[in-house]
Amino acid sequence: MVLESQVEVVWQPDNITADMTPPPLFERYCLPFYRQRGMDCSRAGKPYLVHMDGRLGPLKALIAQCPFDAVESFSLPEVGGDLSLSRPAGLAGQGHTPELPSPLCYENEQKIEMWLSQLLTEAGHERPFMLQVSEDIPIAEWQRVLPFWPG
Repeated sequence: MVLESQVEVVWQPDNITADMTPPPLFERYCLPFYRQRGMDCSRAGKPYLVHMDGRLGPLKALIAQCPFDAVESFSLPEVGGDLSLSRPAGLAGQGHTPELPSPLCYENEQKIEMWLSQLLTEAGHERPFMLQVSEDIPIAEWQRVLPFWPG
């Protein structure tokens, strides 16, 4: 039904991390599912994003075999992930939408600017990239941090 609907993007909110889904389980259960859904979405002309916000290092070779368009909520080392954007290894073909680490939002503008500049350099231009905002940012910091972007 989703593939025949007006939706523009298919989002799979699976919350994958190698801590809970080690490589043998990912290969047995997730990989076939993602392959089928990815082919279905591709035939329907709809981008396919999968939520993975944990430690993906042990899964990177298997994730690289998945036909989705982006790893949504990609966890950077600052929030407990084990891969950086400059070294995502097997994930290089997919886009990444990492989260802005909420503790960074308590820092001064100079530190935020340095972090964002480094992140943009690491992200490069080889694949799609979008920075997400965590729901953990206190409301008092949203107005100060969200409009901020290095010039």
